[in-house]
Amino acid sequence: LLSKIVDAVGYLYALIGDYERALEYFLESVSYEEDNIVSLNNAGFIYSRSQQHELALEYLWKGHNIAKANEITEVALTTLVNIATNNFSLGNFDAAKEHFTEALEQARKQGFYSHVVFACSGLSKVSRVQDDLKGAKQYLRQAVKEVQKITDDNSRQECYGTITNSYEDMGDYRNAYKYFRMFLELKRKNQSEEITQKLSSIHANFEIEKHDLEAMRMIEKSSRLATIGIIAESITKDMGNPLHAIKV
Repeated sequence: LLSKIVDAVGYLYALIGDYERALEYFLESVSYEEDNIVSLNNAGFIYSRSQQHELALEYLWKGHNIAKANEITEVALTTLVNIATNNFSLGNFDAAKEHFTEALEQARKQGFYSHVVFACSGLSKVSRVQDDLKGAKQYLRQAVKEVQKITDDNSRQECYGTITNSYEDMGDYRNAYKYFRMFLELKRKNQSEEITQKLSSIHANFEIEKHDLEAMRMIEKSSRLATIGIIAESITKDMGNPLHAIKV
């Protein structure tokens, strides 16, 4: 439990862009629970962002092997794609191709369409640096086709962002612009829905607090009326008793 709490704190630091503090918490989380695959993957992600690819691979491989052994397919695929990406950054193109290909096959088999898109985009990059422009374009066309199978708008947005970057890297600015517009359209929609949900949540909380305030006022009023009643009763009783004689 402590490991998960510490990881959650690290995740919050990552969200605000403080990756150095985030990494501290992810590593602390791993020190409490060595097989916490979420923290291992998160630490690998931060190391990757800071261009420390060897360290990234160390943590990603640990997370991948644990996820694979426990048949946690989605995490295993995520770590495998990240492993391939870090190998690509290190210039290990053959290893990158091997891992992207494995991720692609497994993702298709299991129906994880977002991972199919990421693997295809990765293989497109590998093909491009190996001077296989035709292969690079084919993989991107496959990626675009797979996005249509994704029902979650947030996942589709992320995939269109990945495809946009791939076309831009290729120098195909027409397609880059085309899919960037799709990315922006989904981003606006998702942000609008997020704002609407947030407003609904705030309104609901306001109504609850308003109801609680009204209830407290009713309780306070009832209590005050009861107190007045007791006082009135006491006065009535006192009025029914003879006054003490005033001695002159």
